[in-house]
Amino acid sequence: MNANEYLQIIKEHVDLDSYSFSPGWIGFFERSGRFSEQQCNEAIDLLFDACDLCTAHCVLICNLFVIGSDADLREQYDLNDDDFRDFVYPLIARGAVQRKDDIDIDEYCQKVSSRSFSVFEEPSFELLRKVFFGMMAVGGIRGHCFGVIPHLRLVIYPHEEIGFGFICVDEDVVRKEQLRTFVKESFKAEGFVASVID
Repeated sequence: MNANEYLQIIKEHVDLDSYSFSPGWIGFFERSGRFSEQQCNEAIDLLFDACDLCTAHCVLICNLFVIGSDADLREQYDLNDDDFRDFVYPLIARGAVQRKDDIDIDEYCQKVSSRSFSVFEEPSFELLRKVFFGMMAVGGIRGHCFGVIPHLRLVIYPHEEIGFGFICVDEDVVRKEQLRTFVKESFKAEGFVASVID
């Protein structure tokens, strides 16, 4: 598959206004306790282990952005030097996050669903971790972020409740049921709860 085909998967199978309204939405897992950065890492580890993302192919598709100066981000989202050094700057440098200055944030956010996506067909393990962690834990990073896992026929997305949601891109009823069972069984872990639709 090429970048356009991966983008077509998002266009056809993901409701960008509300992911849970996507026709193949299966469910999600999330933290069950108070927020901690450790839980963000544990959620990512859980996903990588269950989906075998250390060896399997995962395509990263996103249109992420931050708005404002470093001072603005520090003030509005309580970001610190570590957040900038470990996440904001590296993700901007790799093209996974765009920086937007001096624009109307409300107007831009309303239009972000229609903005072009960046496709990373062979993202590194490190890039996936940074993007997923950033979406869950670093304030001010906005936009859409998906992982397409072709061998599972699955789209994943990180969410701010510390975990991931799942959208099946296979219309086969049996395959959807298999993926529901996969999500229900694979994401049982201390500190997390999984929920799937019936």
